[in-house]
Amino acid sequence: MHKIVFAGLLLCMALPLTASEEVLRITGPLTDTGRIDFLKAWEEYAYPPELATDDNGFRTFFRQFGDAGRDEYLPHRESCRLHTYKKLGLDPDVPPTLVFPKSPLRIIEDFHEEKENKLSRDQLRSIEKTITEHPWTLEQFPMLADWINEIDEPLDAIAESIRKPIFFIPLLEIPESVQSDDPQCFVHILKPDIELFRAVARMFCVRATYRLGKGDIDGAIDDILTTFRLGRQITQKSGRRHYLVGLAIENLARAVPVGQSSKSPITAKQIQRILDGLDLLPQPASFHYVRDWERFNALSTIQGLHIAADRKDEKLFAEIFSLYTAGMDPPPWIYHAATERLFNWNWNVLYQRMNEIHDDMQTPLAQEKFRAMETTFMPGTVQWSFALARMTSGGMERMTTNLLAVIAYPPLFHGSYAMDEASRRAKCSENMQRLALALLLSRLENGTMPE
Repeated sequence: MHKIVFAGLLLCMALPLTASEEVLRITGPLTDTGRIDFLKAWEEYAYPPELATDDNGFRTFFRQFGDAGRDEYLPHRESCRLHTYKKLGLDPDVPPTLVFPKSPLRIIEDFHEEKENKLSRDQLRSIEKTITEHPWTLEQFPMLADWINEIDEPLDAIAESIRKPIFFIPLLEIPESVQSDDPQCFVHILKPDIELFRAVARMFCVRATYRLGKGDIDGAIDDILTTFRLGRQITQKSGRRHYLVGLAIENLARAVPVGQSSKSPITAKQIQRILDGLDLLPQPASFHYVRDWERFNALSTIQGLHIAADRKDEKLFAEIFSLYTAGMDPPPWIYHAATERLFNWNWNVLYQRMNEIHDDMQTPLAQEKFRAMETTFMPGTVQWSFALARMTSGGMERMTTNLLAVIAYPPLFHGSYAMDEASRRAKCSENMQRLALALLLSRLENGTMPE
């Protein structure tokens, strides 16, 4: 196995991409044609050694449920199912042992549709808020009676999986997306349906609020701590989307109003149990994995564009550019420059510049540098920027790389700042929750609130 190190790589212009000491900062692994296989590079860098063992909770989850619960119209679903079994070391011919539960909100929606009383989007949001953030009973939602009776076995099985040392979801290759002699470009990697686990978190919160509604505070605490752990597990060694979904799941757990019912008051022992459970959660994820994911993603995209340029394949060039920039077509000047030079850019400059941009993201001046790049593409400025770039050695290459960053990176650059803020808000919310619980504990133990 090649060891991933940020050490250097030069991709030659006239020959297949080969390893060297300059530009990409990733030394391998390589494909048979000498190109970097970025998916395997990321796997070696970020994947835990327990991925295909039962210490990985996602492995036990997948063995029990398969790909049930995922969108049946998911592109390449069968191929992805087989890839997931392979990466987790499971036999795809062994059927799942449990049925994935249906969304309680969908049950409510279907019930009203059968009564020819279709709910509006605002009504659905209001119902979802009620059943996830307020104690409720079957008198309020009788259509959930069967769901409540059937939910314990699958949710308890998921909870057991979440309590494993890790809960790591592998990325999935789409073999149909590129030709067989190419490495996977990250834009051709199907990210697992992470929204599935936001739905799982909502189910735990709905069961928790139902348990609160019937006075089962200990059961509700079990579900709250499980939801917290799921959110914390998903953020580990992840990209931007996993990181933000993990924080959102923690917020779902934090919104469950345990301890607020006068009919079933919480005890000091139960408060201490929540505090102890929060202390036992995995540590918050390191944000550097999010930044490194974006670096791998960007460099793999440039390699994909490089491959398209070597082939003089404008269609592939446009496809990769459009996917990376969330559907935006390449500006005409890129086609003009590419056609004029027959795609013979100095690709080393593009790789070098993209690494410089990612280095800048980790400095206090990240936002200022990003805004400076943005100004070069404003109306009235872009023509001058384009003219100047054409007269400068490597100028077109740097301008193209800047454009890729300006289009694709506002969520990461404004940054890195925005996600740092989201992480700080989550930590602040956790601290406020701990303070509130500590105040309640003090009142129960001492008969009064602290001065």
